[in-house]
Amino acid sequence: MKCASAIHYFELSGRAVMVSANLTDTDEKRSLLSESMPTDAGFFTFYGERSAYSGNVVEALSDNDVVITQPLAEKLFKEKNPIGESLYVVSYVGDSQSEKRYRIKDVVNFSANNIFGRTQQIYLKKTDIQPNDCFEVFILLKEGYSSENLEKELNERF
Repeated sequence: MKCASAIHYFELSGRAVMVSANLTDTDEKRSLLSESMPTDAGFFTFYGERSAYSGNVVEALSDNDVVITQPLAEKLFKEKNPIGESLYVVSYVGDSQSEKRYRIKDVVNFSANNIFGRTQQIYLKKTDIQPNDCFEVFILLKEGYSSENLEKELNERF
C-alpha cells in the first residue's frame, strides 16, 4: 500500500469502494471529480439499515449503481427525488481522464456520521483505481472493547 491511516473507529473487515468527490455541477449533467477509497462492504449494511431513505442499500449494487448521501442529493437535485437519476463520475489516471455514468440507487442520511472522521459523499460497488494509489483505514478499538460491544452500543443509540 502506498499509504495507510490508523483511526479509532469500529472494525472493518471486508472491502468495497467509497468515493469522495468534489462537485462540479453543470447545466448539461451532474458530474463529480472523484477520489477513490476502499472501505468495508458492511458499510452499506451499517448505514442502510438505519438511514436509507428509499430502496435498500443492503441489496447488491450493480457496477452502474451508486449510493449518495442526503446532503449531496439535496445539493445536486434540490427537492427532486434523485433515485434513478444519473450522476457522472470523472476519474483521472496520469494525464488521461475518464468519465462514467452511474444511476442513483439510494440516498443515505448520515445521522451516525460522528462515528466517522470524514464524510464521504458517494458509494460505488467498484471504480477504476490504481492499486498503488489507494489506502486502507485501519480501525483500532480501545483495549478490552470488542466489535460486538461497539455494535451493541451503536444499535442502542441509533
